Amino acid sequence: NFSVQDIAKQLTILDYIQLKAIEPAELMKQSWSSEKLSHNSINVCRCMDRLNMLSYWVPTMVMGCSTLQSRKKMVEWFYLLALELRSINNFQSLMAIVAGFNTSSLQRLKHTIEIIDKDLRKKYLSMEELMSP
Repeated sequence: NFSVQDIAKQLTILDYIQLKAIEPAELMKQSWSSEKLSHNSINVCRCMDRLNMLSYWVPTMVMGCSTLQSRKKMVEWFYLLALELRSINNFQSLMAIVAGFNTSSLQRLKHTIEIIDKDLRKKYLSMEELMSP
């Protein structure tokens, strides 16, 4: 078992490596959003792919839990991870976690969300609001 601090640090290292690889020219003309020009923004595309992969990790882990209590524990773990990512200013991975919680499969877990620690839930929702566009 790894602590949320250890996982957050490792995610930050991985994000740093990917973000550091982005060259200024890759940010020109939003070439990452064009099929024809995406080859000009390889590192931006890799960052986006990693964000998507990380965001799918959240519902995969939560939905893989077979009981209400195990889902609660998993959701709380991801909330704590998100709070830790915020505390070390890793907004890349934090956005992925928030996006993962906004998937339709997790939005339907009303019974699970109802039994989450109220203070933890309130802290997470405050942070989620910070990350909303």
